[in-house]
Amino acid sequence: MLSAALENSADPLAACRVLRRLKHESKIRELDLAKKIAAYRSGARGLKARKEERALENELIAVTAAYVFRLTYIFLSLATDNILIRLDLGDNEIEETTIAAETHEAVEMLNELEASLDAV
Repeated sequence: MLSAALENSADPLAACRVLRRLKHESKIRELDLAKKIAAYRSGARGLKARKEERALENELIAVTAAYVFRLTYIFLSLATDNILIRLDLGDNEIEETTIAAETHEAVEMLNELEASLDAV
């Protein structure tokens, strides 16, 4: 998926989209694990685990906003309810330096994956 996006010369944002999608999916998995850990712990360890869970939730919000190019989400947490507000943005809001940096990061990620597969 990542290599196909990097080879796509027609769409310069393809690599950025795939990289952001992978980061988003990774954060979701991290948050799920943190929720499981927080549910099993109590006392001081449980408090620390819940703080880590909340920090990961905030990171997920930031990654989600970056992942969804055309939409930015504003989350309002009210007690146990989350309210989601959607704002439309276009792809042209993304700076060229951001595109270049994320494309470079995607290339590095692909190289790391290929190196780890070669090691196996």
